[in-house]
Amino acid sequence: MRTARIWPIAKKEFYQMLRDRRTLIFILMTPLLQLLVIGYATSGQIKNISLAIVDQSNTADSRALIQAYMASGQFVPGPVASSLAEAKQVIDRGDARAAIVIPAEFGRDLGKGQPAEVAFLVDGSEPNTANTIIAASQLIGQAQSARVLPQRLAARQPALDVRTRVLYNPQLSGTNYQIPALIGLILQLTTLNLTSEAIVRERETGTMEQLIVTPVRPIELIIGKLIPYACASMCTSLLVFVAGLLLFQIPFNGSLLLLFGFMLLFLLVPLGIGLWISAISTTYRQAQALNLLFLLPGFLLSGNFFPIESMPRLLQYVTYLVPLRYFLPVLRGIFLKGIGWAELWPQALALALWAAFFMYLASSRFKKTLG
Repeated sequence: MRTARIWPIAKKEFYQMLRDRRTLIFILMTPLLQLLVIGYATSGQIKNISLAIVDQSNTADSRALIQAYMASGQFVPGPVASSLAEAKQVIDRGDARAAIVIPAEFGRDLGKGQPAEVAFLVDGSEPNTANTIIAASQLIGQAQSARVLPQRLAARQPALDVRTRVLYNPQLSGTNYQIPALIGLILQLTTLNLTSEAIVRERETGTMEQLIVTPVRPIELIIGKLIPYACASMCTSLLVFVAGLLLFQIPFNGSLLLLFGFMLLFLLVPLGIGLWISAISTTYRQAQALNLLFLLPGFLLSGNFFPIESMPRLLQYVTYLVPLRYFLPVLRGIFLKGIGWAELWPQALALALWAAFFMYLASSRFKKTLG
């Protein structure tokens, strides 16, 4: 293997990227747009939920409870209804996502120190949103109960005092959870799309025949084409990383050197997949179709949007075939937990094996093509 044969190939790829404005825009702007759109869309923060109100008590206590929900910032006043049936109709029409029903005896029960019941109706057609609304309604109700009945709570101290402490993400921020993972998803998408065009472009422009008659070995061709895309992908990594910190204010508690070391290791996987796809495809459309076979499992089976533990047992085994499954715990572990090599070496080993496997596939295919 000679660097004298590798560098001209890498140089040609660099010039090709610089001349192609669409490629430059794809490398620089598309990841940022994806980070902004997906980051804000999946932040997990449920706000301004329209809350229908049924206040049959109409007392100072009931109005204080309603005000507590509005002051939280998660609910806004919705239509006022007079009964439980009317509140259901409001939710059916889509005028509100939830409804609070305060019965007539609410104020009287509170005055006597007795338990006061409140009904809270939630539109469950969207389970994720419904779960968030339910959790918020319970927390606000408990906080208001602690304010209006301090004597009663003090007189009935529970025998077991369970105190919860949330580690690594005390605010339970969905943004802190999603943004590190989005960095991995965006890097895979960008890198795979870039490299899958590498050999296809040679075929479509007719320059593949020129490469075949040269003394370039398959491994030299792979490295030569890999270097420009690896550099471009690392620049994208840095850009997305800085944007994530500045725009979303996510914490970073780990080692920057370890993070970029893992990023480089992970990027070898989609680079290898992209070169292999490019080698076995004859047209650009074929390459894009094969891209989907790797991108969709990465989104759905990596454990980002759906917990792996909640999947059927068969799919849990299938997730071991998704390289992104090993990279997402690395990102969240370094960003939020600040963990190091001692905890992350199994993921590094898995990523290294996948990178070697796909590089071997790409090299084997090139031998058949160029041999």
